Amino acid sequence: MWRKLRQRIGKWQGVLIGASTVAGLVIVAGSAGLFQLLEWAARDQFFRLRPRESVDPRIVIITLDESDLPQVGQFPMSDALLAKVIKNIKAQHPRVIGLDIYRDLPVGSGHQELVEVFKSTPNLIAVEKLVEPSVAPPPTLRQLGQVAMADVVLDADGKVRRGLITVKSKSGETRESLGVKLALMYLEREGVTLEPINTEKKYYQLGKAVFKPFTGNEGGYVGADAGGYQILLNFRGTLENFRTISITDVLLNQIPPDLIRDRIVLIGATGQSFNDLFFTPYGSSFFTSPQRMPGVVIHANLASQVLSAATEGRPLIQSWAEPVEWLWIWGWSFAGATVRWMALQVNPANKKVSPKGIALGFCILPLGGTLIGSSYIAFLGGWWIPVISPLIALIGSAVAIAGYHRLQLQREKADLEILLETATEHYDAVEADLQNQAEEAVREGERRLAQFLEAVSVGVVVIDANGKPYFVNERGQELLGKGVVSDATAEQIPEVYQNYIAGTDRLYPPEDLPILRALKGDRASADDIEIHRPDKILPIEAWATPIYDESGQIAYALVAFQDITERKRAEEALKQAEEKYRRIFENAMEGIFQSTPNGRYISANPALAQMYGYDSPEELMGTITNIQYQLYVDPQRRAEFVQLMEQQGAVSEFESQVYCQDGTMIWISENARAVCDVDGVVLYYQGFVEDITQRKQAEVERQKFTEQLFQLNKAYLRFVPRQFLQLLDKESIVDVELGEAVQQNMSILFADIRDFTTLSERITLEDNFKFINAYLSRMEPAIIENNGFIDKYIGDAIMALFSGEADNAVKAGIDMLNRLAEYNTTRTRPERPPIHIGIGINTGSLMLGTVGGHNRMDGTVISDSVNLAARLESLTKDYGVSLLISHHTFQSLHHPVEYAFRVIDRVKVKGKSKMVSVFEIFEADPLTIREAKLLTKPKFEQALFLYNRNNFREAAQLFQDCLDVIPEDKVAQIYLLRCQQEGYS
Repeated sequence: MWRKLRQRIGKWQGVLIGASTVAGLVIVAGSAGLFQLLEWAARDQFFRLRPRESVDPRIVIITLDESDLPQVGQFPMSDALLAKVIKNIKAQHPRVIGLDIYRDLPVGSGHQELVEVFKSTPNLIAVEKLVEPSVAPPPTLRQLGQVAMADVVLDADGKVRRGLITVKSKSGETRESLGVKLALMYLEREGVTLEPINTEKKYYQLGKAVFKPFTGNEGGYVGADAGGYQILLNFRGTLENFRTISITDVLLNQIPPDLIRDRIVLIGATGQSFNDLFFTPYGSSFFTSPQRMPGVVIHANLASQVLSAATEGRPLIQSWAEPVEWLWIWGWSFAGATVRWMALQVNPANKKVSPKGIALGFCILPLGGTLIGSSYIAFLGGWWIPVISPLIALIGSAVAIAGYHRLQLQREKADLEILLETATEHYDAVEADLQNQAEEAVREGERRLAQFLEAVSVGVVVIDANGKPYFVNERGQELLGKGVVSDATAEQIPEVYQNYIAGTDRLYPPEDLPILRALKGDRASADDIEIHRPDKILPIEAWATPIYDESGQIAYALVAFQDITERKRAEEALKQAEEKYRRIFENAMEGIFQSTPNGRYISANPALAQMYGYDSPEELMGTITNIQYQLYVDPQRRAEFVQLMEQQGAVSEFESQVYCQDGTMIWISENARAVCDVDGVVLYYQGFVEDITQRKQAEVERQKFTEQLFQLNKAYLRFVPRQFLQLLDKESIVDVELGEAVQQNMSILFADIRDFTTLSERITLEDNFKFINAYLSRMEPAIIENNGFIDKYIGDAIMALFSGEADNAVKAGIDMLNRLAEYNTTRTRPERPPIHIGIGINTGSLMLGTVGGHNRMDGTVISDSVNLAARLESLTKDYGVSLLISHHTFQSLHHPVEYAFRVIDRVKVKGKSKMVSVFEIFEADPLTIREAKLLTKPKFEQALFLYNRNNFREAAQLFQDCLDVIPEDKVAQIYLLRCQQEGYS
């Protein structure tokens, strides 16, 4: 193998050396800049061949050429006309304006007007020239920082192929080029800003584009000036690729609607006589004279390139690193050498072929076209790949290989003549030597075959064409009990080697023996042969095949055989196991099945057939051909069964409802697994089925009973609140016993409807109950939502308890009053007048427990705190207020100032000597009344203080002041009357 490989490498050695030499020379020449102009020209041609791009809708150019001179009068135009042009453009609301006209000195009249226009136009950018001879920008715009540079970079042939992004001025300031500054100002309005990626390498991110600086050796450039920050220009096109309008139309204000609005506007000279023109890739072709591009169009191209790259991802011109370009050149050099070499190898010595130049052309033209085409396609994608240097390498390597081939043919001709003489001399000696080697090889082959046959683990017997034993290996002698019996005939072989039909005492027929059938040309096998030995009988399996000589005649027959005693025992054990499984299958109490994934039964036992109401498994399998739709009540369950099998390979206790033969439905539970072949493909599902109908019925009954218990418990909770049970530390009402009680510190809320008796007399008893239930159903949520519970309903009255914070009780009372106000909006008819309630709240210690007898008991609370809460509720009628709380509750509030409150009175509870302060909570009063009470609260409390000090005259005056603000304040009315009754009139 290595010899052949060296020969192949030797044949291609010239190609490798020639291609590498030519590639190296081309790379050296390219690095010296010899192909620079040609590479530029090729790139220029690509620009001209590229399909014309669409007009950029974001840029408008205001052109100034010779046709505008009658209107502007002179060039440069006067300051007055320039000011008018800018004003008319401003009126159209452009996003940014670029003035590509130098204006470092005043021109004609209107200079001050132009300065004012400059100051009032923050989106106007003027130009300056930094490269000598330099031209300064307008002084006003320089002070405002609205200046960009107009300089362009020229290559050695005078063309503009690179764009200058930024450059540092002599003063050290960084100046942006006009096109770049306009594009950045435009993109800033779009939310796209410049962000550094690698400050050391000067890589910047702008929207979708990443800008990398020109280094001087990209593409066809060699050691170019890379000063400032430059990029390769990816021109959009000439002036025709941008929207334009003449400066005359602008002066006459004949601007089409929306032409300029929200766009970049560039003002610049485009006429041939204004000398602001440059050569570009579009400047010349093979058939036209050179044309120059106005500078304002170059700036527009640069702005368009930046905008399109940042917002649309339009590619920037990129190039390969130098090592990649060298590999590119070497590849084409090798391709040229290879194609030329292969062409010469096809017909190396034919003298009738066309002249060498034409033959070379046929080899190179397709490759050259491929090279140029691939470079052009890469250029369309934004890559500048060298064309000239690989093309020269391609041609040069093809020429070099042609010369190399000619020298090789001459050398080979001389070598062949010498070889012919040598071959003739040694032919006879080689022939004799080969004969000896062949004979030795045959003998060696026979020895190795014998060694191989001795080493195999099966018995081997070889007989010759006459049927006489020729060879028996060692393993064969162990099985047969003897070796070669050379005088035995073919017919005697069964008797000599004791070959019998398995399970009988009859010799195996000679004509059926595999080895004798092989003599007739058959490849035969048999596993029904037994060797009868004196001490044992050996079942064997034999394979025989004929062996042919060189003439195609059968020379020998070979049989290989092995002892299959263990296999026979295993087969017998398997047979017994299958019989045992069959008995289990037939007699099992559970249903056993095998089914295909697509829903057919392969096997089913009698128990399964009986479970489904069929007389036999055969009837079941014949009737149900689609398990999913014929058996399952819900076909989706079968789909879920199959899905679980695919995901897990087994299911356990998979419950479903199925149809029996008579249409009745039963519940089944399936346990099954998937049986797969060696490749993991599912063959069938195997499992057993259990009838769980009775169990499911029991579950339904249990669920029904549980639901009844739940509803019963829910009904109990409507009579005995859950919180009541929790306070007694009971799990259920069943655990509550008569007389059980606990002491708790709680807040008690009493609420009652004012004048309910009068109201109830107007309506029927049935309507009374409807009214009370409608009212109570609205009050109950306010209590529950504030962590309280209703202890009892006392006719139209409510008694609620709050075991947590006192704030919960106060908030519940306020919420009840707000809900009542909302309810009253529905009670506006005479027969449905609005209702009013009074609420009293007290906080203190109480006993909570059960009272009654053995047949009837109730939950209740007992303490003076409860009596005080009821007393406070009754006081709301006297004072004409809605909500009163005791000072016990007031002191338990976290932040009393969160509520609108005032002190009302001090009262004495029946049976107690201590006075209790009473506070009104008027948080739920109508807005005007609440604000009025808050406004008069300081005077009211001062008046109450004077009243309690028996200073009735001053107290009466203050109470009267309160009534002047809020005449309906019944509390103030009561205290004013008390003052008068105490002796003041």
